[in-house]
Amino acid sequence: MHSKIKNQDKAGKTYWNSTERNQEIDMRPFSPSRGGIRGFGKRMWNKAFHAALAEFTGGGKKLVELGCGGSALLPYFCSEFGFEVDGIDYSERGCELAWQLGKVN
Repeated sequence: MHSKIKNQDKAGKTYWNSTERNQEIDMRPFSPSRGGIRGFGKRMWNKAFHAALAEFTGGGKKLVELGCGGSALLPYFCSEFGFEVDGIDYSERGCELAWQLGKVN
């Protein structure tokens, strides 16, 4: 007898709404402008993003972040590269935080 395996959400909305990323912990967009050793990682990410996306800069470019809950990157990609950005997330709370971060920038 053949049994059907059903796709099931292993974590659920309660889990995703409670993750650290979907909490109001540090509501600041990604910024590579911080000096010193504490800003080193973000400066290196900024350098890598510029190298990888150099040919995609300019108007009319779009970027979608899957799993954008609490994302600090969407406002960064919008301001740094001029991308029109959107995000999709399972957590309604995470989407709200990503939207709020976009207003901060």
